[in-house]
Amino acid sequence: MRKILLILLALSLLLTGCEKNDVEPELPSSNTDVWQYNILYRNFLTKKTKGAGWQYTNKTITFRQEIIPFYKDTLDKLRTLSTENMDRERRLNRDIFEDYLIKEIQGAEFIPYAYQINQYDGIPIELPGLLAQSYPIYDSDYARSYIDILSGIPETLKIVEDDIKTQFELGIAPPSFVVSSFADTLSQFISVKPIDNILYTSCVEKTAELDEAVDIQEDVLSIITEEVYPAYQDLYQFLLDNQEKIEELSVTAGVWQLPQGDEYYAYLARLHTTTNLTPQEIHDIGLREVERIHKVIQEKLQEMGLGDRDPVAYLRELSNKDLITDEEEILNQYRLFITKAKSFLPKFFSRVPDAPIEIRAVPTFREATYSTAYVPVYEDQPGILMLGLSSPHAKSDIEAVTYHETIPGHHLQNAWLLEFKIPAFRDWITHTAYKEGWALYAERLMYENGCYSDAYSELGYLHSDLFRAARLVIDTGIHYKRWTRDEAIDYLWEVAGLKRDSEIDRYIVWPGQALAYKIGELQIFQLREMAREQLGEKFDIKEFHDVILSTGSVPLNLLEQQVILYIEEKQNTPEALLPTAPCFFVSPSPKYA
Repeated sequence: MRKILLILLALSLLLTGCEKNDVEPELPSSNTDVWQYNILYRNFLTKKTKGAGWQYTNKTITFRQEIIPFYKDTLDKLRTLSTENMDRERRLNRDIFEDYLIKEIQGAEFIPYAYQINQYDGIPIELPGLLAQSYPIYDSDYARSYIDILSGIPETLKIVEDDIKTQFELGIAPPSFVVSSFADTLSQFISVKPIDNILYTSCVEKTAELDEAVDIQEDVLSIITEEVYPAYQDLYQFLLDNQEKIEELSVTAGVWQLPQGDEYYAYLARLHTTTNLTPQEIHDIGLREVERIHKVIQEKLQEMGLGDRDPVAYLRELSNKDLITDEEEILNQYRLFITKAKSFLPKFFSRVPDAPIEIRAVPTFREATYSTAYVPVYEDQPGILMLGLSSPHAKSDIEAVTYHETIPGHHLQNAWLLEFKIPAFRDWITHTAYKEGWALYAERLMYENGCYSDAYSELGYLHSDLFRAARLVIDTGIHYKRWTRDEAIDYLWEVAGLKRDSEIDRYIVWPGQALAYKIGELQIFQLREMAREQLGEKFDIKEFHDVILSTGSVPLNLLEQQVILYIEEKQNTPEALLPTAPCFFVSPSPKYA
């Protein structure tokens, strides 16, 4: 119901032309509350009233199928709107909304296909960390709402179990090793004493100053012990009891083995890249990028007097060189590069939002399957860089990771959005190609401008870039070319010198998502070079970045339109523009490579 209300709100905004921050009365109105509402909504929860009263979002397979006719009706209404007199921003809102509805409708037949058993995301895996890191407890109302959420976990996990059964009936199950990893994560979550569980320890920290702290904490501990843990144990036991069924249905890797698997993957490629690129085109782009980056690495080694070294062999050595194991030293290295990055910002950006950022450890129970990640900033909570600290960090990798996740990557990106007030519905329609494309572009921007500390950190960046290029080949290899898991593992080792079996497993259960990163980066880079060529001396890197960041999360074709409009306004000669592809530069040898 909440999703329906937000869709109606979005349509109402476009139909009436109301102010972009207008929201239906039942929703929170401040930017902080809207952000908190949306981060939880995008996952599993919705907010019924301001200040308290959260509930679980209905994300069952059945509900998602039943909402499709409503989407179709909404799309028909949207298309009755005349765009002739729409201003630029309202037209962008309309186009984003239309794109969202179209993709949801196109994917309707594939709703049951997304693996409910998944060791990387989904309610059982993500909910504890989400509540611990992002759920605010400002007062007793929020605290009681937190208790209500915990009380809802058993029913919610039962829904997950029912959806797994639905998939079984349709003949769908992920590879058995995925199920084993998923089950292990559930087991690890409940292996610690309830008093040491992050659902409790985070609550203690957040409620320490409340008058009712003791009573609240006792209630939370009781619910975790008597309701949450048994619910997780029940789901774990369900998997054990159905091992034979899972083995019977289990696929080896790619979704090509599912009914209409090729069509499903082609849809996912379009969905995640927000382009019309085919899996074959993406595979070819990946191969070209791998070849290009190999050459750049070889040139770098020559500059360092190591030109006779095999690039991939050297990268393997670099990944195991200068490893940092001390947790505090790891944290200090990231803090150092965050500070360094801030000093470079005025060179590339017209304004620099002052938004705090913290570094925290990944919850122990998720370390095996959780990579480094960024939790977005909002007005009264800092951005959070989540790091796994139980494994060593190669010093050469830290700088690129910092620029990607924090500044000028995700943290700067999200800090801008706090200042640029976008309509609420655009905050829950996210586009990975834009978001992750910007973060990879941020790594590249710092490399192009000599901002890395030394040649080893530059190689660390190039290694990161090579890894993202290889993912285009691997993801399409698994799901389109019908590679085995071992073939994917071998390819990553051969071309990038990386042994990351868990990453390969991620691509297997999350088909298409890994395509978004490199495709998004290439598009942003190529749009910049187009603007530079078109504008000549008028080109200003700060203005270009203003356009990209202030646009917010959009499909890549709409991002291209915004850059073209910027060039037109800057030139005031629209006819001088080069013709551009409707979505992406896809020629075998793109001009702006």
